[in-house]
Amino acid sequence: MFQGQFSPPSPGLSQFIRFYAARQIRNLGAAVVHPVPARPTPMIVFDFDDPTDVLFYEHRTMTKSPWAVVVGPQTYRRLEMQLRGTLDTFVIAFQPDGLQRLFSVPMRELTDLVFEAHSVLGSFIPKLGQRLGDLECPMLCTDEIVSVAQRLV
Repeated sequence: MFQGQFSPPSPGLSQFIRFYAARQIRNLGAAVVHPVPARPTPMIVFDFDDPTDVLFYEHRTMTKSPWAVVVGPQTYRRLEMQLRGTLDTFVIAFQPDGLQRLFSVPMRELTDLVFEAHSVLGSFIPKLGQRLGDLECPMLCTDEIVSVAQRLV
């Protein structure tokens, strides 16, 4: 089962945030390969339930994604996600300069990189992760998830 939803930010946050996305995957078979293309938007990605397997092309290494990551702008296709198991993912996709403007994180330090989110953004990440994890609904009830995210951003 694969389900996904996109939600726009509130008008006051649209100068910083491009969209929110929630994805729910239940896949007990072979992994579904999801290449990550080049894109100008930085993201914060929360993985609930099983961690995502990530293959970095340059090193041909497979790693498990931390539960929350900051993904900088990508100038080329450098990794793929292998989607298998029970995956509930919530994404905050920023405008190209939105993450920098909100959190004072220079984009040149994030370009083509992925970091454990707490190490970049500090206590905001565990607070938001806890609030999202406490919701009494599936990940795809994005109205409530987006409301929680917007209050903490």
